[in-house]
Amino acid sequence: MRTGQPHSNRRTILRLASGIGMLSVAGCLGAATNGSDPHESGPTSDHEHTHDHTHAEDTHLGGPVAHADVAMQSTDAGHHFSPHIVWIEPAGTVTWANESGAHTTTAYHPDVEKPLRIPESAPPWDSGMFSEPGKTFERSFEDEGVYDYFCTPHEYRAMVGRVIVGEPSVDTQPALAPPQDGLPEEAQTLLSRLNARTKDALKQPDE
Repeated sequence: MRTGQPHSNRRTILRLASGIGMLSVAGCLGAATNGSDPHESGPTSDHEHTHDHTHAEDTHLGGPVAHADVAMQSTDAGHHFSPHIVWIEPAGTVTWANESGAHTTTAYHPDVEKPLRIPESAPPWDSGMFSEPGKTFERSFEDEGVYDYFCTPHEYRAMVGRVIVGEPSVDTQPALAPPQDGLPEEAQTLLSRLNARTKDALKQPDE
């Protein structure tokens, strides 16, 4: 499972960058409504109520690129992947690095009793639990498409993320379907916003 040069694409860069601010409204909304979290470490007080995603690192979006980095974080604002979306070239790689807390990066797939939200032909992944700061997990993505993933202990707090690979058709991606009712409410909210931004970026004509 473990497995560049940036590729210029002005229309997609501008559309994703201009819309990422919308994600800050609901990104990883941390409303903890179902009790304590046995895996949690790091800040815990009151961070379940709000989560501000106007982070400078969201400007990291600039794909498609050969490689992207995603931080896994627990802060006073909540639990989140940063940035929420990365955009890579086919055969590109993503590295997740734990900065704080205890997290996983796990694909939405029936193998983990979740709905399919990655391309049908693509294999799923699961990093296992990260609890040490600095631990990393890397994966290459051969198949063009849209891939959704989540943190096992914090999905219900909307710790979800997305990898866009290449420029896939928006009509054939399981990840771009409406979020399934069985998913946590706050995860559904963020996935819906990621869908809006992804569809907007991928459908724009050349300018």
